[in-house]
Amino acid sequence: MEDSDASLSLFRWAKRQPWYKPNDACYITLFDKLNQSRDFDGIQSVFDDMVLDSGENGASSLFNAYNRVIQYLAKAEKFEVAFCCFKKIQESGCIVDTGTYNSLYHRVPK
Repeated sequence: MEDSDASLSLFRWAKRQPWYKPNDACYITLFDKLNQSRDFDGIQSVFDDMVLDSGENGASSLFNAYNRVIQYLAKAEKFEVAFCCFKKIQESGCIVDTGTYNSLYHRVPK
C-alpha cells in the first residue's frame, strides 16, 4: 500500500467518526500527499466529497484547500477536471484568489 493510499484510507475512516470534522489544513495535507504520488483520481474524489461536506462547515472555511486542488490539477495539465472543480468552487460560494486564476490562465494551452 502506498503512502497516499494509507493516508486516504485513514482520512476516510476518520471522516466516519462522529468526533472528527476535517478542516482546511487537514485537506491541504491530504491533497499534498495525493499530489506527490500523482494520484489525481484521489484528489478529485476527495475534492468532490469536500464540496458535498462544505455545506456543514461553510465553503469559505476551506478556501486554501479548494485553491490547492485547482493549482495541482492545472499544473498536471488536467485542465478539464481543473475547470470543473473551479466551477464547483464558484457555485459553492467560495471566493477564488488571484493565484488560482493565474494557475489556470498560465497553464492553459494557447
